[in-house]
Amino acid sequence: MDSGFPFTDFLKFQPDWPARLLLSRLLEMDSSNVRFWTLKADTLYRLERYREAVSAAERATRLDLDYPPAHRIHDKAIRLMYQKKGRRKT
Repeated sequence: MDSGFPFTDFLKFQPDWPARLLLSRLLEMDSSNVRFWTLKADTLYRLERYREAVSAAERATRLDLDYPPAHRIHDKAIRLMYQKKGRRKT
């Protein structure tokens, strides 16, 4: 599940990066880290980019089926994605 990537050391050198850029760079360096994918899903969810949040959360759950935060974000993003879609049609 956790690759042991020195996340805090990386942040010391990139303190002013926006979250999306930071997460993209971290995922380039370690694409098998379930926590990074979950953070990306959460960031996209907070930006109301629900479809992308669902995709990132699905990637996280494929890496670790038993990681509850990824499942929670996935479920919330799915629910809001369809609520938002339903509002547009009316």
